[in-house]
Amino acid sequence: MILGSDRRSARLLVGLLAHTDGAIDADALRAAADAVVARHPGLGVLPGRGPRTGSWTRPIGRPVVGLDEVSFGERDTWRLFERLLSEPFDLARAPGIRLLVTHRPEGDVVALVAHHLLLDGRSALALFTEILTAVASPATGPAAPPGPARATVVNPAWAAPRGARNPLPYRVVRAVRGRLVTRLDVPARHITPTGAAGTVGYGVYPMTLPVPDQPVPDRPATDVPGPTVNDLLLAACHLAVARWNDEHGRRTGVLQVRMPAAGPVDAGGEGASLGNHTGQSVIVSAPGDRAEPRALRGRVVEQSRRVKNEGASAAAGHSGAVAEAVAAVMPARPLGLLLRAAVTTARFVVAPSAAVSNLGRVPEDLTVGAGGPRVAAISFAGTAGPPQGLVIGVTRVGATLRLTFCHHLAMLDRAGAEAFATVFRLAFDEVSRAR
Repeated sequence: MILGSDRRSARLLVGLLAHTDGAIDADALRAAADAVVARHPGLGVLPGRGPRTGSWTRPIGRPVVGLDEVSFGERDTWRLFERLLSEPFDLARAPGIRLLVTHRPEGDVVALVAHHLLLDGRSALALFTEILTAVASPATGPAAPPGPARATVVNPAWAAPRGARNPLPYRVVRAVRGRLVTRLDVPARHITPTGAAGTVGYGVYPMTLPVPDQPVPDRPATDVPGPTVNDLLLAACHLAVARWNDEHGRRTGVLQVRMPAAGPVDAGGEGASLGNHTGQSVIVSAPGDRAEPRALRGRVVEQSRRVKNEGASAAAGHSGAVAEAVAAVMPARPLGLLLRAAVTTARFVVAPSAAVSNLGRVPEDLTVGAGGPRVAAISFAGTAGPPQGLVIGVTRVGATLRLTFCHHLAMLDRAGAEAFATVFRLAFDEVSRAR
């Protein structure tokens, strides 16, 4: 599904951004990244390109992680992170991982972006943590011998804004579809777009929220626990999308919010099993469910608890087995074309309304190397193209939730993303306090 959904105009990526309170040596970070990636064989593979194989292949030699080093302010840091998520990603060059170091007087920022084919969010966090802790200090010496080659450093000119590839066809398609939807009064299943059709790239709007007090169970007479923070985030997403569409003159029908659910991931080291272990679960709400925040919260809790009991990994395992069976008998190039054609045909039917990807608690005592700068906060982002176009990434540090609204610019422009985040914040407050 990821291979079929991945588009040049909308790569499927995961990213992490860490704020620190000190200076970071870019060469030491690059050496640590090269050494850590070399310990994980799965990170150096490429899609098979042979005429009779649909498997993954390993290039000759040691993969080298690309790293860029720039000096900008806080606002520019997020813009550079957006560019890191938006730039073309060549899977023909291993590994599918990028790093960015931004030097700031108040403390450097480190970002990691990886292709979703290689890593899910939890594996990306485990890899990021392993790289940061492996950075050498003067007392520990180099993290690894220098590699035979260095990655090409991306010119900071890639921070320049990107426009649409060819906006006219996209605008025509959107206009025709909009007229048909209005004439037929079709209920909205996705977020009403504010971005210009055909625009390429992603934006990221960060937000922090306090962790709410644990709500009382909706059925206090039972032993069933109350909603989790993740349940509240999912319910708020449903409510926010519906209200957003109402504000833009669209009637909302059934909404589907994707909730990635993965199996356990090792915390790093030689035996860590990193990769994309994500199972896909969809939380559904009908218009009647969203009429009252408490009822919506209960509906979400009912579905998420079922996912936890039954396990989303089973679904991921079945889809992975099907993909492996097809790949075993079909060459890589026809397989890729078949997958993309199938996803393109069914995209507006199967694409969820949005996604909420919550990594939970992140390490609070993490430093960049032994005795190095302290990591004050870590944010997570994931990408998705239209018609979904929005992934709400979440991490928790102490009593604070760090959210990123990662939006495709063809779905939400920057003003639209900020406005939607405000609608979400109000919805989160309502479903948290509903009694």
